[in-house]
Amino acid sequence: MEGVLASTVATADVVGAFVLPDRACLRVELAELAASSDVAKRCLTAVTGGEFIHPDGRQEPLLDVRLSPDQLGLIAYLAKRCPAKISLDVGFGMGSSSTMILAARSSIGRDFEHIVFDPYGLPGGRGALVNEYLEAEFSDVHRRVWKRSEIGLALLYETVGPNSVGLAFIDGYHTFEQVLVDFFMTDRLCVVGSHILFDDAHFPAIEGVVEYIKTNRPDYLVESLPIFNTSVVRKISDVGPTWDSYIPFAVPQREGWTAHPTAGTPWA
Repeated sequence: MEGVLASTVATADVVGAFVLPDRACLRVELAELAASSDVAKRCLTAVTGGEFIHPDGRQEPLLDVRLSPDQLGLIAYLAKRCPAKISLDVGFGMGSSSTMILAARSSIGRDFEHIVFDPYGLPGGRGALVNEYLEAEFSDVHRRVWKRSEIGLALLYETVGPNSVGLAFIDGYHTFEQVLVDFFMTDRLCVVGSHILFDDAHFPAIEGVVEYIKTNRPDYLVESLPIFNTSVVRKISDVGPTWDSYIPFAVPQREGWTAHPTAGTPWA
């Protein structure tokens, strides 16, 4: 079945077997959410039409900072099933991931908090209209921290401690070391059963981080789904590698912003 996680490792008896639905099922659930939530509908309309439209009529084009509907479906599915109070975004961009997480989590009526780390925003103030919209709609549960992610995540850990985060979407600064640090700090906060999603996973720096996790982190189950440009990891244990553990891992032999040759298209 397309998109289903094939592996449910031996630790499944500890965390419970977890199988993601295929793309068709994700799309159905996303459509149902959009039919019942104006926020989700506005977000889905923005990524399919290329422009975010504020309730007062103001508009802002997404241009090249644009998730796919399948990515939104995956985000919404996992957000609804977030096993801890806090969810995270590393990087705000045009706010699509934050908007869908907030829509999905608010739809199930549980207490939650969503925190975004992004100190800069996009050039020219792009994304400000979406940020304004979310602050008005979700002032009690949405918080943007205008600090670099490695600093903000460390401060959050100092405040709330481990086992406090159930979902994170990493889409910040795209160097290998920054993505690895974002994963490392997020892992410290995550509860067993949580998910970390990586955007731009078809590009070498992010792909390298995912390969590192796959090889060196026995506490994570890693799958690169057949959803454009996305990898997702599930925390399956709170016992990580030993202090002296290191296993060589595959490193993409592509430079810069060169996509994987099988990357495909976001609208397939």
